[in-house]
Amino acid sequence: MPDSTPAIEVRDIVKSFGEFRAIDNVSLTIESGVFITLLGPSGCGKSTLLRTIAGFLTPDSGAVIVGGRDVTALPPHIRPVNMVFQDYALFPHMSVRRNVGFGCEMKGMTKSDIEARVDAMLELIRLPDVGDREPGALSGGQRQRVALARALAPDPVSLLLDEPLGALDLKLRLELQHELKSIQRTTGKTFVFVTHDQDEAMSMSDLVAVMKDGRIEQLDTPRAIYARPATAFVAGFVGAANMLSGRVVGTDGAALRLEVEGLHWSVPADAVTGGRTVATGDAVTLVIRPEDVIVGPAPGRGELVLPARARTQTFLGGRVHLRCETAAGTALTLEVRPGSVPEGDGAIDLHVAPDAVAILANDKGHS
Repeated sequence: MPDSTPAIEVRDIVKSFGEFRAIDNVSLTIESGVFITLLGPSGCGKSTLLRTIAGFLTPDSGAVIVGGRDVTALPPHIRPVNMVFQDYALFPHMSVRRNVGFGCEMKGMTKSDIEARVDAMLELIRLPDVGDREPGALSGGQRQRVALARALAPDPVSLLLDEPLGALDLKLRLELQHELKSIQRTTGKTFVFVTHDQDEAMSMSDLVAVMKDGRIEQLDTPRAIYARPATAFVAGFVGAANMLSGRVVGTDGAALRLEVEGLHWSVPADAVTGGRTVATGDAVTLVIRPEDVIVGPAPGRGELVLPARARTQTFLGGRVHLRCETAAGTALTLEVRPGSVPEGDGAIDLHVAPDAVAILANDKGHS
């Protein structure tokens, strides 16, 4: 039977710097072979958590378990994980081959095994012919690939990647995103990736942990986080979101009846996110993604209707960002096809499918 031991477990980790609590009692289990991203704004604790797993930081309390072994008190070079940094951290005076083989040497592997492992890693990153060059002779993308090969060469349980694509231009970042995911799938390694870039996280990850103020706000698949955000912060941070205030006025089997800006809407009861429940009289926040709104006559499949007034349109090639305002003064941003909305400041009807609405229970703010 396959080993079911998680690759990494973080148990009740707390880490403070003076009065500032960077990690606030975080627990997280990462199964073997998963590509998970820690996503959040600067200062949310994602890099601190990654460096605590790596051993560069010691938690004030809690435990770090790697491959079933408690490594909380172990130094970084003893832990069965390796880290890839944004600045590559390659040895400039060593050839690419020596850089890639360095960790294998530290493990005491034989020369022939190191040579074979280096060859395999250079093939994996599609740079088999650069072994004799020094890092300074490589492009930024090539150096990042070499850094990845060096981290993988000693066969760690997990690879920890701290914004490794942050120094690259957009085109190269997009290219390396695909390569990173391909390498992760090929090797079957557990990748723990840190970024503040939501598109990067959504495109590569099996799971995303959205962090705020040292805590994990939501851990789920990219699709679930986008379609069913657990909090207003997640809804606003991951993609664009329109938020409307509402109140539960009743339940009807598998449906919730809501009052939204004087209108009565019915949505599926499972639209409530984060494992929460709501009752009649509860205040809720409705989350609607810009692309889920149809302007004008709807196909007639029971769409929710919201009267509004168009304000401005921004042409972006194949799409238009439409800013509009409801009768109650709520500003909305939609994504529509060019030509689908007449130019000017006019009355429009917005149509939303009931199953495209996410409900946040008892949300106190939209920050």
